[in-house]
Amino acid sequence: MTEAGLFRTIYYRIIRTVWVLFTIFQYEQKLKVFTAVFIIGIGVTLAGPYSCLTCHSLLLPDYTQTVSPFPDSDPPYTDYFLQLPPLWKTLETAHFIISYEESHKIFAQKVAELAESIYDDGVTFMRCTPREKTDIYIFPSTIRFFSWESSFADRAYANPETRGIMLIYGCPFSTEVCGWNYLDLKEALSHEFNHVLFYWTIDNDHNVDCLRDSHQWIMEGIATYCEQYPFTGPEYDDLMLPVVVEYLEENDTFPVFLEEITLDEYQRLMYPLAYSVFQFMIDQYGEDAFHLFLNRLKEYDISKTATQNVDEALQLAFGTQKEQFEKEWASYVKETYVRTEDGKWDAVQLTQPPGWRVPSHWCGKKILFISDTTQNLDIFTMNTDGTGIQQVTINESCDFDARFSPDGAKIAFTSLRNGYAHIYCMRADGTDVTQLTFGKDMDFMGSWSPDGQKIAFTSGRRGNYDIYTMNADGSLKTCITYYEGDDGWPVFSPDGQKILFVSDRSGTYDLYIMNADGTKVEQLCNTPEYENFPQFSPDGEKIAFLSRWETGAELCIVNSDGSERKQLVTPPVVIVDTMARHRQRVLGYPVWSPDGEEIAFTAVNQVFTVSVGGYDSWWIVVGIISVFCVFLWVWRKRAKGVTVMAEKE
Repeated sequence: MTEAGLFRTIYYRIIRTVWVLFTIFQYEQKLKVFTAVFIIGIGVTLAGPYSCLTCHSLLLPDYTQTVSPFPDSDPPYTDYFLQLPPLWKTLETAHFIISYEESHKIFAQKVAELAESIYDDGVTFMRCTPREKTDIYIFPSTIRFFSWESSFADRAYANPETRGIMLIYGCPFSTEVCGWNYLDLKEALSHEFNHVLFYWTIDNDHNVDCLRDSHQWIMEGIATYCEQYPFTGPEYDDLMLPVVVEYLEENDTFPVFLEEITLDEYQRLMYPLAYSVFQFMIDQYGEDAFHLFLNRLKEYDISKTATQNVDEALQLAFGTQKEQFEKEWASYVKETYVRTEDGKWDAVQLTQPPGWRVPSHWCGKKILFISDTTQNLDIFTMNTDGTGIQQVTINESCDFDARFSPDGAKIAFTSLRNGYAHIYCMRADGTDVTQLTFGKDMDFMGSWSPDGQKIAFTSGRRGNYDIYTMNADGSLKTCITYYEGDDGWPVFSPDGQKILFVSDRSGTYDLYIMNADGTKVEQLCNTPEYENFPQFSPDGEKIAFLSRWETGAELCIVNSDGSERKQLVTPPVVIVDTMARHRQRVLGYPVWSPDGEEIAFTAVNQVFTVSVGGYDSWWIVVGIISVFCVFLWVWRKRAKGVTVMAEKE
C-alpha cells in the first residue's frame, strides 16, 4: 500500500474508534478520551501498517439496511468506514483476515477455506506476494456498492486503497445472490484476489486509477484469466468466446481498440473479450513477456497518458506498436474461437432482458419468479406463456425463495426486511404479510407440505446449515438434521412422507432423501459434481435438479430412487442477454408444471420452459393408436365373417 493509502486507512480506523468511545463515555470525559485516542493513533501509525488488524474483533459499519448507492466513478469502500460501526467478528487464516457479522459465520468459514485454496495459484501466476494479509469483508446482500448494481450481481469487489476484498453474503440453498454456489464463490474470490495482487504489483494508487479508468481491459482481463487459470487454452470454452465473437461480428461491434473494451460498452461481454487479450499474449509470446508488460506498467510515467504508458509497455514486451498488437489480437481471436455448434435449443424463452429472472414455483396457470428489475429482489407472477407479469412485493429490502401454498392462496418466502434472512407468509396478492421466523439466525424458505400444514426450511441456527420444519403459522420449529456440515433446500414429496434435500456429507453437494421427521437418510446421487436445487415431479416419480462442475453445468432428471439419470438441458450457446454471467453460471432453479409435462428454469438471466413429458405422452398416443388398430382389425374380420356366413345361407 502507498503511504497515502496507509495513512487514510489508519486515519479512518482512528476516527471510527473515537466515535464509538464517545458513545460509551460520559460527555465530560470526551476531551480526555479524544486525547488518549489521538496518542494511540500516532503510536499505531509509527508501529507499522495495519497493526490493528491482528485483533479478533473489528469495528465495521452496520449494513442491516440498504444504503444509498455511491457514484459509479468513486470507490465507495472507504466511505463505509465512517458510518455507524457495530462490533464484527474476524476469522484469521495464514493469508487472509475475514470480517463478518455473527449471522454470517458459516459463510465466513467457507470463504476462509476457499480463499486459502486459491492463494498459491494467484501469487504464482502474478509472481507477486502481498506484504500483509488480505482483508475480506462480508456484507449482507441488501448492500449495493454502485448505482447500477442489483442484488443478483456478482457481489465481490477489490478495493485499491485498502487492498482488501468486499464480498456479499449468499446462502447456497437460496435464490439470494443466485445461490452463490461455492464454485461461483471460488471464482469470484480468485478474480478479486487477482485485483489485489495487481494493486500490489503496480503499488501506486494513482497509477492504478489511471489504468482502471482508461484501460479496463488490463485489470479485468488479467483477473478473468487468473480466474480461469487452471483451465486456460483455446480449447476451453467456458467463456463462450466463439459465440461472443460471432455475436459481435454479426452486429459489427467487435472492438478495434483495446480501450474500447469496457463494461459500459460491452457489459458482461467485456470479461471474455478482455480475457482473450491475455490468452493471446501468453499463447503467442509466453508468460515471461506478459510479466515484462506488467513490470513496465509498474514503472508508470505520470508525465504521459495511460495510453502512452500502455503503448510503451506493449512495445517493450512484445516488440510491436499498440495498433499492430490490436490487429494481431483480433486476427488471433477470430481465427481461434470459431463457433462449431449450431446453437439450436429446444427450450422456449418466456421473459426478456433487462433484468435477471429466476422461477421459484409453478402453480396452476401462474409461474412465481424472482427478479432484480428494481435492483433489490422482489417477487413477481406471470402467465405460463410469459405474459401478464405482475409484481407481488414492493420492498426496499430483498424478497426471494417464494413458494405458493398447495391451494395457491398464500405465498411463503424469505426476506431481509429486518437485516436478517427470515421467513414470511402473505396472501397471493401480496397483502397481509406475516413474519414466521425471528432472531439473528438466517432462515431460508424451503417448501410447503402437501396438506399446507407444515413448512420445511434451511437455517443456520446451530452454526451450520440444517433442515427444520415448523407449522404453517411459524410455531413448533424443529430441527430434523444434525449433520455438522451443510444440509439444505428441503422439498416435501407429493405424499408428504419424505423430504428431498441437498447435503455435502460426501464431500460435494449431492441429493439425499429422508422421512419427513428426519429419520432414515438415504443418498440418491454420489458424484464429484455439485448437485443442487432439486424438485419432485408432481407425481413424485422423478426429480429435476442442477448439476455443476468447474467448467460446466446441466439440468438433469432422475427417478425418485436416484436411478436412470438423464441430461435435460445444457447451457445455451447463444447470446440472450449481454449482462448474463459466464456459461456455467447461467443455469438452474428448475420448477415443474402441475401436469409434469414441462419444467421452467433460468438460463442466461431469463426464464425458459422445456418439455419433459413428451416421451411418456408419445407412448400413450402409440398405445391408443395400437389399441384402435387392433379393434379395427378385429371388427373388420368379424364383419367379413358375418358377410361370408350370410352368403352361404
